[in-house]
Amino acid sequence: MALELRLDTADVLALRFARSPLWETMQALRVTREPDRQAYHLSWLRSLDLAAVADAATVLAPLVPRPGTQPDFLIPIPGGPTTTADNDLAAVAATPLDAVERELAAAAEDPRAAADVRAEVRALLVDPSGGLHRVVEAQRTCWEHLVRPFWTQIDDLLASDIAWRAAQLATAGLESVLAGLSPHVAWTGDGLR
Repeated sequence: MALELRLDTADVLALRFARSPLWETMQALRVTREPDRQAYHLSWLRSLDLAAVADAATVLAPLVPRPGTQPDFLIPIPGGPTTTADNDLAAVAATPLDAVERELAAAAEDPRAAADVRAEVRALLVDPSGGLHRVVEAQRTCWEHLVRPFWTQIDDLLASDIAWRAAQLATAGLESVLAGLSPHVAWTGDGLR
């Protein structure tokens, strides 16, 4: 199933490129969960102490199922181009509990996710405030062990990518920038596919 993002005019006008330490952290967690599919990242994977993030991964794994729904509050929209991990984590911690409940409920009911994954998400719904606290602490642990030691290199790469895309936008326009994200990404007139 292809992912499709529908965008209205306001969405398109708000498009921007920004660094997100927490997005990188959640993607790093995904990579650690499927190491056999990650040949490109093998040297990084081998350098990690995965035991240090085992408990955190147990908390977060049901929230990043494949397939399934990932709650939006896990990765807040960056506040600017140089958002820090502390900024991201504070934004997650400040998520209104009604949004936490709504997004966890949607994830718990997604039929694409395995039954045990949906049950683990439902367990977080029993105490949304406590569940949110556990999620933030798990994200902090994953950040500290999976991404922070490598953040300088990652951040430099992201800054270079943003600069390159800004130059591409200036010379060829937004359609060119969007098409350049991946050969599998296309503008459909009302969104990205």
